[in-house]
Amino acid sequence: MIANAETLELGQRPVIHLIEDDAAVREAGRALFEGEGWEVYDHFSAEEFLAGPRPSRDACLVVDVALPGMTGLALLEVLRTERSCVPAVMLTGRRDAAAAVAALKAGAADFIEKPADQTTLVTSVSRALEHARGVRARQESRAQAKARFETLTLREQGVMLKILNGELNKNIAADLGLSQRTVESHRANVMSKTGSRSLSQLVHLYIEANAVD
Repeated sequence: MIANAETLELGQRPVIHLIEDDAAVREAGRALFEGEGWEVYDHFSAEEFLAGPRPSRDACLVVDVALPGMTGLALLEVLRTERSCVPAVMLTGRRDAAAAVAALKAGAADFIEKPADQTTLVTSVSRALEHARGVRARQESRAQAKARFETLTLREQGVMLKILNGELNKNIAADLGLSQRTVESHRANVMSKTGSRSLSQLVHLYIEANAVD
């Protein structure tokens, strides 16, 4: 797949954490995912997974709902309280609409019945990885935008908000008790510090910094 090839070129293979108590299913899953060029770690229980370090890069969980001990749904709840952004594809051995709804509400990317069709499973995991990459990219872009605005002084921030509100320099000067030349200087600093070459760029950057998912 294209996404996998791009990641491999960067030397960072996606990591799949397969959490399943059935050894045969774990073995089959490992073979399937490694065949996609992905790195695979398998765990026989949710507790074993939680005992290890959390995934810190391009990763996806493939989790059986009906695990012994802590269930797959309970695991998702724990990860959600930890504010984990790692996607999870849930597997179930029986039709259970209530469990499917609960899993999706808990943040699961997909819910697949076992025995899972290999193409369906690989496609689901690929989509979950791609979606997570998009989320991370937006978060990084937002953090960078916020960092630019944090370089502004309080006065520059005040001037910027009035600029974004469409106010003219002379009106800003009158409102803030400043000379027009001082406002122009602050305006130039705002544009320079944020890397904006136009008012349109400044507006888009401000929207990006304050966006919410």
